[in-house]
Amino acid sequence: MASRAGSHAGRGFRYQDAVAASLAIGSWAGRFPYGSVIPEGDDDIELGTAGGRVLGQVKSRRDKRGAFPIADVVGFLAKLWNSGANQPKDSYVLILERGISGKPALDGAFPLSELTAVVRALPARTEPDLVTRTSILVLPNPRGAAREAIAARRGCSFLEADAYYGTVLRKAAYLADENGMRKSGSFLGLSLSDVEHEVNRLAPLFTSERILAALSRGICEAVDFATPMDDPNFFAGVDVQPGHVVAGLIVE
Repeated sequence: MASRAGSHAGRGFRYQDAVAASLAIGSWAGRFPYGSVIPEGDDDIELGTAGGRVLGQVKSRRDKRGAFPIADVVGFLAKLWNSGANQPKDSYVLILERGISGKPALDGAFPLSELTAVVRALPARTEPDLVTRTSILVLPNPRGAAREAIAARRGCSFLEADAYYGTVLRKAAYLADENGMRKSGSFLGLSLSDVEHEVNRLAPLFTSERILAALSRGICEAVDFATPMDDPNFFAGVDVQPGHVVAGLIVE
């Protein structure tokens, strides 16, 4: 497995970018309380709220590996709380791609205090105040969550929403790269107006009468690169569809 380290690391960074884009879009759509999202700020992700900033650690995990063991979650929290950039009034969020052992189907945001099995496993010296200032967000499909938020906000199709998500995702990845060369206090982030700008910049492509006419006449059609096709007969020889790519049957 050591020889696959590059693949695993790359997948983790892609998930981190997807989370940043999804949280920015979700906040723009009114589903999260964050006014800004900073990829690779003073932690994996730095979130701005009216009450102060929230530092976040982002952890990915392949579906075949199942839920995160509680011991791993405790280790993630220790790293989150012991970051050298922490400030006294900071809040914290641990963002996981999969659920937690004992609660594998966990999905959404939860105060850490509600996850009693995790709290019991914390070291005895853990300050109760840290627990109250920490939440867990399980986000198995950041892309899907973002598409749903965009479609609900704009009343558009998932195809159109996916294009908006893609442009915000590219912006998030660019900012993560840029912040690697910046110092704390000068990091670049995505504000709600930045998301609005990215959406408005792309919107004319979907309101063009010429494009709508081409779609209605059947000159072009939508290709779904969002829905996976887990085809057990794939390697026996089938006509490849976009869903096979999404499912990771051709490349990761």
